[in-house]
Amino acid sequence: MGNINCLKKKKYNNLSFDSIDMSSNKNILIYVGTGVNGKGPKCIEKIMKDFGYNVTLSTTISNLSLNNYVSIIFPGGSAKKQRENLTDDDFIAIKNYVYNGGIYVGICAGAFLQCSYIDGLVPVKIKKDNSKRGYGIVGLKYNETIFNSIYHNGPVFAANKKIETICTYMNDVGYLNNKMIYNPAIIRYKLGKGVFILCGPHPEQTEGLEKFTRAMILNKL
Repeated sequence: MGNINCLKKKKYNNLSFDSIDMSSNKNILIYVGTGVNGKGPKCIEKIMKDFGYNVTLSTTISNLSLNNYVSIIFPGGSAKKQRENLTDDDFIAIKNYVYNGGIYVGICAGAFLQCSYIDGLVPVKIKKDNSKRGYGIVGLKYNETIFNSIYHNGPVFAANKKIETICTYMNDVGYLNNKMIYNPAIIRYKLGKGVFILCGPHPEQTEGLEKFTRAMILNKL
C-alpha cells in the first residue's frame, strides 16, 4: 500500500486482519465539518479506498440518509467545535442510525464528542486533562498483542460495566504520569443493533495499522 504523508515512514506494526469478513455495504461517510482538522480524514479516505470502499466526505450530516452507510466516522480536531456545529437533530439522527444497526467511529475529538462530559451518547467518563498530554507514541494492547500507535491528546476512558474495552494503553504520554497506562484506549458501546467505537489514539495515521483501522471502522475488532 502506497505511503502518503499522514502515514509515518517508520513501520511500527505488522498486525494482520486478512481473514475477517468484510461488509457487503461498501459506503463510508467521513464527517469533515467545522471542528475537524489534521490529516486524519485523508488517511482514513486513502485506507478505505485502497480496500475497495466508497468514501463520502461531508461537512454536514443534516438531510443525509445515514442508513446508506455501513459506518460514519468523526475524526480528530476539536470536540467542542464539532458539537457547536451539530444540531440536536443531528445527534438524534446519529442515535437512530446506530440504534438501527449503524457503526459510529469517533477518533480523538470524534471520541470526545460522544463522551458524557460533552453530553454525548456514550455513558463513559474520561480522565481529566487529556488535551494537555501532547504528541507521542503509545503502546496498545489488543487481546494478547502489544503494538504502537500515534497519539495526540486523545481521550483516556474510565472503564465501566456498560462499555467494552477493545484496547488498553500500555504507557503514558506527557507529564501527566500514571493516568493512561492500563486504562481503556479504544472502547465499544452497543446501542440497539449498532455500536459506537471510540478511539483515543490515531491508528489511521500510523503506518502498519491500515488493516487494523479498517477492522475498527467496520466493527471487526
